Amino acid sequence: ATEDGTRYVNPRAIAEPPGPGERVITQGQTERKLPFANLQELAAIRDAARYLADENVYTCGMLWVLESYIVGTGFGYRVIAKDRHIVAPELIQKAQDVIDEFIDRMKWWEWEKELFRREHRDGEEARRYFSNAGKLTYRPIEPEHIVDPPGIKPDDPEWCMGVRRKEDDPYTILSYWVSYNGDPAKGVEVLAADVDHNKANVDQCVPRGLSDFFCIRDIAPDLLKLISNVSRGAQVLAAIAWIESQAPGTLRSEVEAMALNEADYTDTNPNNSATNYYQHIRPG
Repeated sequence: ATEDGTRYVNPRAIAEPPGPGERVITQGQTERKLPFANLQELAAIRDAARYLADENVYTCGMLWVLESYIVGTGFGYRVIAKDRHIVAPELIQKAQDVIDEFIDRMKWWEWEKELFRREHRDGEEARRYFSNAGKLTYRPIEPEHIVDPPGIKPDDPEWCMGVRRKEDDPYTILSYWVSYNGDPAKGVEVLAADVDHNKANVDQCVPRGLSDFFCIRDIAPDLLKLISNVSRGAQVLAAIAWIESQAPGTLRSEVEAMALNEADYTDTNPNNSATNYYQHIRPG
């Protein structure tokens, strides 16, 4: 954990996916093997991804570029009539006014970027919708707040990682168990109709999403070492004013005499008694 209380997991600590404990989602004759067997392993993957998104200049840049390219300054929303449908212009305008009011009240242009970033960083983002004085509003549900209800066994036919699905149809979501303090005993069941849950990098039958950074979790830390090494090498090259070569047959004593004549000062290497020549090159 950092000084401000943020909890991270070293990405190298999850370099290898879980082995025998990996979760298998079955739909008919089809199986989906997941790199996480439970909510704890999913949280470890998510924490490592958040560390990369906050602390690694490369992965932070990747996320920023992706967000800028796809979301940019935000999207526009315009109400139009369906094809072959005649709708009164004043009705279209009223519908447009409702959408515009929602966008302004919720500052939707800011949420577009954040929700996109959450989905690709955490692998998922969820929102819970409410009616506030007759107007639609919503609040994000943190991934760590979607948990299994108390007493749920790993092989429960409906509940899987905080998501309740039809027993014979994992594609149909019925509800979510949401605990805003992380304690399953203090959670509530929220109907799927009141939640918008977007997942990344998994099939639809998988109840939870996977971060974009999972596939590069092992090499991402090495990128920082690479840029550090390249930077140090560039510093050394930039410090070399020039390199002089002498004509074939030039004696060592002649080269040393010329270096001594142009040097501003010299010293002797204590390890091999060799003389080092220095010339001060002023800027410009």
